[in-house]
Amino acid sequence: MRNAVEILQWAQHHAHWQQLPADVFDWLKSAKDAAQQLADGLDRTSTAFASRPAPTPAPLPAPPAAPATAPARR
Repeated sequence: MRNAVEILQWAQHHAHWQQLPADVFDWLKSAKDAAQQLADGLDRTSTAFASRPAPTPAPLPAPPAAPATAPARR
């Protein structure tokens, strides 16, 4: 997520340098701000997920019984 923030920031600066329309710059700024908030929220909540034990997997079901074979014909 932090990489996405850096990419959006680069694009925002690039839009400014290339003198792209102001709405492009504004859209990139709001996308960067939203990604930054999401990354910050993930950082705050990551410790809650890291402290939980991993769930134990459910046991596998028993394989199906082999079908009965008919006697060979002669």
